[in-house]
Amino acid sequence: MYNIICYIDNYLFNRVISICNNPISPDCFFTSILIFAVGSLKSILNFNIWNLSVLSIGITSILHHSRLHTWYIQDNIRSLDNFAVITIGLIGFYKLNYKKLWTFITIYSLTIFYLIMHNFINPLHIPLLHSTTHLAIIAITLIDDL
Repeated sequence: MYNIICYIDNYLFNRVISICNNPISPDCFFTSILIFAVGSLKSILNFNIWNLSVLSIGITSILHHSRLHTWYIQDNIRSLDNFAVITIGLIGFYKLNYKKLWTFITIYSLTIFYLIMHNFINPLHIPLLHSTTHLAIIAITLIDDL
């Protein structure tokens, strides 16, 4: 039994080391897991279109941000994640109770994406800054009672 515990412990340690040794900071990956967890919990407690969209964006973000070897990867996973972002943006405007807060979050997120896309942000800071948009989705999901 001790050997199994040591094996699991070593495996987890090596996974954490491999994540931390990648050139991309895992901030967005970790906040993607939080989005998924919050979306799952809120969907179990109150199944509706918003909570389902949060759950969906959690899944696409985990897939998209788990690839830590480079920041820009143009493929179907990124396209799916972009589609989920656009969809959750539209659903937020129509379904959330806190319209002013959602408008602020949308403007903030668009500003962040604009700054990133036009190289105004140091590449070392992009994952941390981008993860704040994830945290905004988590916050509005937790406070809004659809």
